[in-house]
Amino acid sequence: MKTLLAASVFALALSSQTTPGAPLGPPNPKAYNGSLTYSIVPSPTVSPVVALAGAGAGNTTNGVYTTGYAYRTAAGYTYTSAFNDGGTTVTVTDATTNGQIAVSGLTDSSDGTVLDKVYCRSKHDAANILYVVAVIQNGTTTYTDNTADASLTVVCPVVNTTGGVFSRGTNLPVYTIDEYGGLNFATAFDGSVAITVLTIWETGFQLDTLPAGYHVYATTPFKIDPTIGTVTTYAAYTAVGLGLAPILGTARQTGKTTAITTTNLIASVTTNAMFHVDASLLCTTTSAAATVNITIGWTDDSNTAQTSTLGSAVACTALGASSFGTLNFNLSAKAGTAITYATSIVNTPTYNVRVTVKQETVN
Repeated sequence: MKTLLAASVFALALSSQTTPGAPLGPPNPKAYNGSLTYSIVPSPTVSPVVALAGAGAGNTTNGVYTTGYAYRTAAGYTYTSAFNDGGTTVTVTDATTNGQIAVSGLTDSSDGTVLDKVYCRSKHDAANILYVVAVIQNGTTTYTDNTADASLTVVCPVVNTTGGVFSRGTNLPVYTIDEYGGLNFATAFDGSVAITVLTIWETGFQLDTLPAGYHVYATTPFKIDPTIGTVTTYAAYTAVGLGLAPILGTARQTGKTTAITTTNLIASVTTNAMFHVDASLLCTTTSAAATVNITIGWTDDSNTAQTSTLGSAVACTALGASSFGTLNFNLSAKAGTAITYATSIVNTPTYNVRVTVKQETVN
């Protein structure tokens, strides 16, 4: 059972109840004395055991299948077991002679609110999306899967909704309490469309963007350490330093016909660190003997003013290989100083300029 302390606005709503401490709404969730209490059924942690049944020809297709299962209550479904262990796999090599799948280990939940189980399977060689194959009654732990891929149309649930769902009527997003203690904001929960889930934990938050029906979830795509604001996990990688380089400065000007005076990209660098600059110049119309160049300025760790420009100015006489240029480099800047950009012109070019600055290191 997970408890989420209610915000003051929710406590105010409680104070308007005619009977103090009376529950709000249906049995899941319940509100007592300023707290929300959710009864959440944990999802299965171990996927079923699967093997070729040895029962002759079947309706499957040659290939690799991923399997899992979920619990169902009156309120909703748990995650599939594949979220916890990646699912179990079986390979059909010749469906004409051995094309059925023997499934075992569909363990019952110890939670008395579970009505039954849902056995889920991917289509062949498509491991990440699991579909409902069959409803398995409590007390039954085995199943013979002889279902063709074409019959798999209902995607298994991808968010644990056994604790109930907040939503604005039929509108998305929906809000659920995760079985691991996170607060989920999801754009869908039935697996029918691609979803984005923002989960808030005690120790940080993670943002997951999953395609429709995505079930195999063995790694954390994105996680931030809130104590220092750095990304600690990205895709399957443990990140170091900042994790992801934040864009701290950007500029975009289009249709320019005059020079741009020195302008801050970052007004004051917060700490001595390495930064990466990407700049693009592009002539948009022809102009006889007209050129444009860009200058990036900064002060390095030794308190020395530095600049960098394109090796050759962009020429607007004709549009082509010489009418655009890019500047991409790293620099070290001193805390408390600015990173700037400016352009210089000859005659009257018409041009676009775009610049970004990312911080690459913590210090």
